[in-house]
Amino acid sequence: MRSIFNGFINILKQGFAAAGFVWTLAEIIEGIFPDFNIETESIRFVIIMAFSAVIVFQLASLAAGFLFFGCDIKNREGRIKIRIGDILNKKNGSKVIGINDKLQNSIDTIGPNSLHSQFLRRYPQNDLDRMFSEALSSEAENGRVSMGKTFRCPMGDEEYLFLVMSELEAEKAPSTERRYLRTALESFFRNQSKFEIKDKRLYIPVLGKGSAAMRNLDYFDTVKMIAGEYVYSQCIYPNSANRIEELVIVLQLQDLFRMGCMSFVKMKKLQSDIRHMSELCSDCLMVHEA
Repeated sequence: MRSIFNGFINILKQGFAAAGFVWTLAEIIEGIFPDFNIETESIRFVIIMAFSAVIVFQLASLAAGFLFFGCDIKNREGRIKIRIGDILNKKNGSKVIGINDKLQNSIDTIGPNSLHSQFLRRYPQNDLDRMFSEALSSEAENGRVSMGKTFRCPMGDEEYLFLVMSELEAEKAPSTERRYLRTALESFFRNQSKFEIKDKRLYIPVLGKGSAAMRNLDYFDTVKMIAGEYVYSQCIYPNSANRIEELVIVLQLQDLFRMGCMSFVKMKKLQSDIRHMSELCSDCLMVHEA
């Protein structure tokens, strides 16, 4: 509910900003052209129209995110969906949560708004400390584990997969670069048959866009990378057991609010790019050789 409230506040702020721009523009015009008298009622009408137009465009961008998007990977039992919501509340599938290479596992040391922190608050009793300690003592080099290392953490009927996808520098927030994320995704999808993917459906967030936000890759490029790595994996590992048959990329409501009306345009372009990638899979040599 907080994200919805913050989203509407952002929409209102942008509406008022548009109204303020119109008012300022009218004053500038009257200052330059003193004889050009603009009726107060006319200014008021234009301000209301500008405010309303921004609100409509913002809500349209939000509605675009809620539109059904599903894309089949041709000649493969694979499907990509884009959904909006809280990934922790999704049902009937495994859920990915990004973590850093030093395997920090305390709310005091990781981002308070991260999915990892939300998981810890929801499930205070878990096996993460034990799994992380064992990995750090047996596999870590210089106190770090490799990108793409994945930890399975079932919680009752829920299935969580913690994916190492960022690097933690001393006393700094985790840093996620394009190469880190790509390496993590490649490793994860390459080893997908080793994980118990519940109902063969995987929910994955827009990794690296929280406290570990990438500066060299924008939000929708990140979504496209996740989809692309999944499509590629379906081409080169077509006969993997326990395959991910449905990838659901979960977007956050507040992210679309924050990006405003441009998210509508970018969402349509993203959908087109993902469909194009899925079609290319049917033509690649690896598909015909499989």
